[in-house]
Amino acid sequence: VAALAARRAGRTVALLRRAPGATALSSGAISVAPDPGALPGEPLASCHAPLEAAARLAARRPDHPYAIAGTARLGEALAFACGELGAVLAPHGDRRRFLATLHGTAVDVAACQRANVAGDLLSVRGLLAVAGFRGHAGFDAPLVAAGLGRYAPRGGPETRPIELALPAGTDPLARPHELAQALDAPGGAEALGAGLRAALPAGAGAALLPPVLGLDPAARAAERVAAAAGLPVAETLSDVPSVPGIRLWRAIEARLAEAG
Repeated sequence: VAALAARRAGRTVALLRRAPGATALSSGAISVAPDPGALPGEPLASCHAPLEAAARLAARRPDHPYAIAGTARLGEALAFACGELGAVLAPHGDRRRFLATLHGTAVDVAACQRANVAGDLLSVRGLLAVAGFRGHAGFDAPLVAAGLGRYAPRGGPETRPIELALPAGTDPLARPHELAQALDAPGGAEALGAGLRAALPAGAGAALLPPVLGLDPAARAAERVAAAAGLPVAETLSDVPSVPGIRLWRAIEARLAEAG
């Protein structure tokens, strides 16, 4: 992102790397700063926005990088990154998004991938259906739903687990990237969306799936699943191996090549 910023400023840039780095291992989210005054059990919406929290953190900790570098242009930096990588990253908002993990906890983030947006616990209207694949051990939908249900008193949605058939051509031992490739393929996302529509409980306002909604940003797997299901869909954040991380890495590589 620094290279892209220098390029936009008119500089000639050469990017040297010893290794790919950790981008492909990322969860899919971008964090900025925790709310230093947040207390357990408080409403999720009461947490200070990321930029305000960063300023408060800098004021409390003069040795913190935010205090040394300053936070005045942090919003501009987030907007730049999300704009340059808009094929994958959603525009950052004025408040925190609260996104589900594979373990049924919620993480507050400043920015996230487009495939995460509809899973923000404060934006779901109605029941959140947590969908797992039948016979696949990589995602425990009842556990995730039970964990997220604990956020309902704090402003999160009610949750319910549901079960879907595995994408065609995959099996119970399929790895995350194999499931993602099956959804990128023509008809894969549409078939999953149709199965999701049939399994949705009454009152569902959004569906949460494992972090496998496509490897190739151009395939727009999440959008195709949502169109076939007839409601917003999202994926949880990921641990490694990370499909969202690979998706972000591919978007960065494509944007760097496009920028020269």
